[in-house]
Amino acid sequence: MVKRILVELETPGDSRSMFRLLLDNEIVGENLTAVQAHLLIGEVFDRIALPRQAARKRERERA
Repeated sequence: MVKRILVELETPGDSRSMFRLLLDNEIVGENLTAVQAHLLIGEVFDRIALPRQAARKRERERA
């Protein structure tokens, strides 16, 4: 289970910068817009809150 979600600016101090998303100190996304980072975090929360539904959704997407 994910214990830590961190969103960092690619360029520290520049709020117009792209973002980096880390889960438990592992980079899972780089050069993300704010919207992309927001959507990825939503996916993480969905998988944490509803793990079985998320697994079924992934299986349907693969088919």
